[in-house]
Amino acid sequence: MKVNVNRARFEAKQEGMKEQRMQMITFAIALGCTICRNKWNFGKRRLDRLVRGAYEEITEWYEHYGGNPPEEGMNPDNVPTLYHGMRIQVDALGVPLDEIEREYALSPDFSGWRNLADRKMRKYRFEELESMRMITRAYWYAMLLHLWHTYGNGGEVLTWVYRRIQEEWARVMRLYLDCDVGKDSMVYTSMRGRIRAIENLGVKL
Repeated sequence: MKVNVNRARFEAKQEGMKEQRMQMITFAIALGCTICRNKWNFGKRRLDRLVRGAYEEITEWYEHYGGNPPEEGMNPDNVPTLYHGMRIQVDALGVPLDEIEREYALSPDFSGWRNLADRKMRKYRFEELESMRMITRAYWYAMLLHLWHTYGNGGEVLTWVYRRIQEEWARVMRLYLDCDVGKDSMVYTSMRGRIRAIENLGVKL
């Protein structure tokens, strides 16, 4: 009986982690949509095109590297190759990715003293965010490539967009990494709010 209870708890925890992970990835996509809406007043049609266009960019690059998404799906083992390939393309457009990502980099450590439990929690949360880093950035790179292909936006504009995305992502995730109950509530409220605001326009993320 005890083994079954422990297994059920483990499975429930795993499911909860999976849901949280998906919510963060959805938030990352909604964040890109929000920045574009704020800058260009994108409505449902153009936001839909942005989300779908980013997926198409990812699929095209995945196929370029030998994958076959329609039949095989996306293999997680190929994400690093996809990520680096798209990164090279965005960098070639004049977006200083290294500079921006370094400026808004997250840290696994607190700036001051915190107890052992908090430090372990921060390390765990940081590692979770790191495990999603290539996925979230790949979506953002794909959005930038879509903006370039569809509207002809150049390096200066795309740099502004990406800087704003990184700035807002870092702001929310630094609250998350503070491992504080009150700040956790702010994080989830912010994520849900951004996602809901885009979905309420009729955009499927």
